[in-house]
Amino acid sequence: MPRCRTVDILVSTGLDVAERLQEQGVAEGEAMFKCGWPRFAPPVETGVRCLQSSESLVLQFERLVAMHDCVPSAIPLPIGVVRSRDAGFVGYVVERVDGPTLGQLVDHGFLDEARRCLRRVEAVVARLHARSLPHGDLTMANIITADDGRTVLIDPVPVAQRGTALQDKLCLRHLHALAQG
Repeated sequence: MPRCRTVDILVSTGLDVAERLQEQGVAEGEAMFKCGWPRFAPPVETGVRCLQSSESLVLQFERLVAMHDCVPSAIPLPIGVVRSRDAGFVGYVVERVDGPTLGQLVDHGFLDEARRCLRRVEAVVARLHARSLPHGDLTMANIITADDGRTVLIDPVPVAQRGTALQDKLCLRHLHALAQG
């Protein structure tokens, strides 16, 4: 698994993102762009210039880097940050992870696979908690059984607060109940 290669990607339009990623050696389809949009903003194709600078996304990206360093196989590889022309942080780029979510496994009746997935999630969460890195938003939509066989956690809370680790444990208990069918 490659290590995080944090690079700044300066863009002026949404169309620049793919081009800038390719300049940094990221192949098309390998990455996903997460960004903060102002309320009632147009779609990404109309440009990153419409994005808002987001302190929350900065913190979330920093947590992803720390979490990936702890459990690289279970956290998407953080690739880089995206800044607008005025140098405001508007988003970040992470490895693209394809595969069904835990919710999709349960919804389609793949309960044995859902239970195996949850056992892997418990091991990952234990490693993260040992490093004081709780996820904070374990939901059926934030757990992916990747096509390459990994179980991947996405979208952690930007800042772990008191009780976040307990929240992870309660969410795992709830998810186990849902996976029982």
